[in-house]
Amino acid sequence: MMQAMRDNMKVVIWATAIAFLVGFGVLQLGGVLNPPTHSGPAGVIAKINGEPVRYEEFNGMYQNVLNQVRRTREIKEGEDSYIREQAWNDMITSKLVQQEVRRRKIMVTPEEIKTMVRVSPPEFVMQAPGFQTNGQFDYRKYLAELDNPNSQMPWVQVEDYVAQTLPQQKLQQEIVAAAKVSEADVRERFQLINDKMNVRYVTFAADSFVVDTSKIGGADIETYYRTHPEEFTGPPEVSLVVTMVQRRPKDPDFAVARERMMGIREQIVAQPDSFPRYARTYSEAGTAERGGDGTDVLYSQLRPSFAAALKVVQPGQLTDVIREERSIHLLRLDKRWNDPKTGHMWVHYHEIAFRVEPGADAIRDARKRVQDLIADARKHGITKAATRAGLPTSQIPFFREGNSKNDVFKRFPEAEREIRKTLDIDPSYPIAHYGLARILLVELKPEDAMAEMEKAVHGIPESSY
Repeated sequence: MMQAMRDNMKVVIWATAIAFLVGFGVLQLGGVLNPPTHSGPAGVIAKINGEPVRYEEFNGMYQNVLNQVRRTREIKEGEDSYIREQAWNDMITSKLVQQEVRRRKIMVTPEEIKTMVRVSPPEFVMQAPGFQTNGQFDYRKYLAELDNPNSQMPWVQVEDYVAQTLPQQKLQQEIVAAAKVSEADVRERFQLINDKMNVRYVTFAADSFVVDTSKIGGADIETYYRTHPEEFTGPPEVSLVVTMVQRRPKDPDFAVARERMMGIREQIVAQPDSFPRYARTYSEAGTAERGGDGTDVLYSQLRPSFAAALKVVQPGQLTDVIREERSIHLLRLDKRWNDPKTGHMWVHYHEIAFRVEPGADAIRDARKRVQDLIADARKHGITKAATRAGLPTSQIPFFREGNSKNDVFKRFPEAEREIRKTLDIDPSYPIAHYGLARILLVELKPEDAMAEMEKAVHGIPESSY
């Protein structure tokens, strides 16, 4: 299996499973891509593993795909047949997933449906104008309407939709949990991609030593020019000085995320043994697949906000909702103890965390900072302007148009800092270790990169293989 599967394990394995199901579906076609004729059962255009597909059902799927495309661009001439084919592929996938759910007898309880509606509303509900504030989903408005006994919202339809989709999410979790990727597979793929030739070399700038130009005449220069035309043609070379203005979420953005986390916290308080289930469903931390279960951590190495929150709770208790620079966290302290040899305090906890995205106001503020930075840079240069704005800069070596190789974003020193911050919170997070390994390879530190890769492999729980 490819190392890239580590980065998007759920997506890749789920897509592979879908391809497997589609490959083994038994399909009997009628009038799939054309309106039905009068032959065969009324309106039946195909059968998937014996289950009939009616034209009205397919047409609804087709109209849905068509409308999705129309929302982004105009339909091109002759494109209709491709859209019908996409709709049909979606129909096959949907039917096969539903059949697999039934085969495995995956069920959902009314309590699970209500919890899902409350904590993670469907996308079409989040896009409803009545639940929007400044172009963003307002979770507080949503909760107020959900708890309103006189609400006119068709909640029965929302619950029916969740009841249909939740079993598919459970199926996905089962498939991902059963997938296995060995350490040997990971190491072999990593080495295949990243093994490089060991070369010793010396570099020096062309103007770093004295040249006796008196021995180079005009004829020599002209001869060189004529025999090396590729060095004097094509687009000019440029070097970039880069700085980055981050779009950081503001207080209203955190308020929405906090309300959502408080809803999860209330559900866990009501069901004390449910923390792992909620972590697997909602957490975006690296420990989500383990039900939020972290590793033993030195108390002195915790972030200050984590240390303060865990200090005032007892084992088995939940912390208050914790706000970080770009995220919201909820912790459950599992145990706290002192190492008898060193006297250092250690803790073990479960975690639920998700990112807080910047809202419209935060994006406007960031754009204003960029505009001010540009205006200052035009007068005094980007380096001075960035320094005055408290922003770091990074210089890119000379390259020709089309040959930058997208190295600009790889060279941001902030990337390594942010990854190390993540590892401060979750030292076992495998994707962070893998990302750090890639950066160290770019920095020509292969030994350090391999050490990080080892941590990435050993940090992946057995249930993820």
